[in-house]
Order: sequence, then structure tokens, then C-alpha cells
Amino acid sequence: MDDLRLTIDKFRIFSFEFLTLSNSGIGIEACKLLHLVSPKSRLFLVARSRQKALYAADEITSFVEKPENRNENNDSSNNKSYHHNEKDQSDGFGQSRKTIFPMVCDHTSFDSVRNFCEEMKNELRSLSHIEGRPVGIDVLCLNAAVLLGEDTEAQFTKDNLEVTIQTNHFSPFLIANELFDHMNTGSRVVVTSSGLHAFENFGSFKGAVNSKTGKIRDGFEMITGNSFDYKKCYAISKLCNVTFCIELNKRLRKQNAKAICFSPGLIPTSGLFKHQKRWYDTVLKKLGMGVVDSQKWGGELLAWMAISDKPIHPEATTGGHPLEYRGVGAKSPTIFTWNH
Repeated sequence: MDDLRLTIDKFRIFSFEFLTLSNSGIGIEACKLLHLVSPKSRLFLVARSRQKALYAADEITSFVEKPENRNENNDSSNNKSYHHNEKDQSDGFGQSRKTIFPMVCDHTSFDSVRNFCEEMKNELRSLSHIEGRPVGIDVLCLNAAVLLGEDTEAQFTKDNLEVTIQTNHFSPFLIANELFDHMNTGSRVVVTSSGLHAFENFGSFKGAVNSKTGKIRDGFEMITGNSFDYKKCYAISKLCNVTFCIELNKRLRKQNAKAICFSPGLIPTSGLFKHQKRWYDTVLKKLGMGVVDSQKWGGELLAWMAISDKPIHPEATTGGHPLEYRGVGAKSPTIFTWNH
């Protein structure tokens, strides 16, 4: 935690997106830590419903206000966070002092994603007007993901895309594109991927793209053209995350900004595995192997990715393969870095 405090040299704007929120998951754990070490930074909490976003805001505020977590950095008398039972826009403190912003974005709907992005832009414009200076995003964390059940057939959104690929890739991709011009100089985008990406490929995109017309196929199940498989579809969506991040990193250079993609490891207590019926049999095997991590670990790692300079590979600017894999120690993330 001391390392995290030292890396925060200004009040920042963090935007975190989630698919579901409860008292579990690495996203909310990361937000608790970030709000603890930098309480005056603005934190945009993005959840699938208003209720979940409000719940997350309460969880974070309650965590910071625990006596054992209080210090000179998070004195609530000097800072307005958010409470579920308080009015959002009429709390008497004014938007300039508000630090937690609950927001709604359903990744299974492009309309919802676009509405969120417009709301985010409006919030930034309002803050810019209040403060008399441009206000943008310092850290954009794309953390939402879904993993369907073992026996599930392909499910489709109202946009006629398979749920996994839209939730895990296309919607975060759209968010990053919509908010690209609002990223500050020196900012970063953090994408949560998975080590499973390394075991899949795109299969020449024959499932997604009509080779004769070059257009996207309507209602495709898998990018590869294979029959739907819940785990392979998830892994391919994570491969999409990595390749997207490589290109995004190139495009952020003009703003001296970065895109980082990482795998937090296997965290069975997170909400990602809620659809798994036979998952606990696998978890018991993994526990015996000692390769299971906690959601607290995952949250600390995500927070570290968000604000520390250490995840940036020093060799990433000096040449070599454009995509490198590295881990640090026995219990460590996989961090994907690439040439600047």
C-alpha cells in the first residue's frame, strides 16, 4: 500500500467498469484500495444497473471509513464520497467535491454503452466548467467479463452478437474508442485479460467475417467458425483484449499514454465463475496445486496496474518482440507489454 501511495502525485480520475458487483470481485477490491490511498481522486464506478453501482459506492465508502483504515490521507471531514441513502445530485456539497460517481452501463447493449459514454463525457464537461480547466480521465480500467456455464448454448444480445464476445471485447472496445479523446496526457488504459488467451487463435476470422463480402456475419457463434464452446469463446475474447490493447497502445503514444493488459490469475471466489456448475471440482484440484489466488490479491494487483509505473516493462521501449510475457516471483501476474 505504501508503494501505491507514493505513486499518486496528484488528484486523478479513475473510471472502473464492471459487469456485476457484489462484495466479491477484483474490481471493487481495487476501488476500495484506490479510494483509501487517494480519497480526493474521483472514482467513476460503472455497473450493469444503478442498484449495483450504488451498492459498490456504499461498499467502498464503508471500507474507507473503518477506524483501522482512517488516516490523514482519507479524513472524511475534508472529502465527500457517496452514500446510497443520500441524494446524488443534491447532496449539498456540489459536484466539485464529489469523489465517487456511480454510473450504469450494460455491456450486452451497445445503446447502453453509448449512453454511458455520453454521460461520462457530460460529467467531464461539467467538471471542466466548474474547475475552469480541462478535466479528463487519468486511468480507464476495462475489467468487465462473463464466462457462461459449461453446458450453455450460444446466447445472443439484442445487437445479435454472442454474449461472451460482446461483453468481454466489443463493449470495452467501444468504450475505449468513445472515450479516447478524453484521456489525459500521461494516462493509461488497463485491460483485464486471462492467461487462457495464449491457447487460442482467431482461425482467420472465418466465423465472424464473410470472406466474399468482407462484412461481419450476422449472428455468428464463434470468431473461428467452430461450434460454440463456452471456454474457448471466453479465451478468444481474452485474446481479442490483448490484440486490441497492442493497437491501442500505439495510438496512445501521441498523448504519452499507455495501454496495459494483464492476467490476475485464477480467482475462484470472483463473480466470474457464478455460472459454473462443475467449477468447484476443478477448484479443489487447483487448490491442491497451490495456484489459486484471492480476490483481495487480484484487487491489489489491479490497483497496482492502475497507478504504479512498475508494470511497464523497461525493455518495452528498446526493441525485441512486440509482445512479451513476464511474471515476477512465484505468486505474480502475467503482464503483457509491447514496444513503444
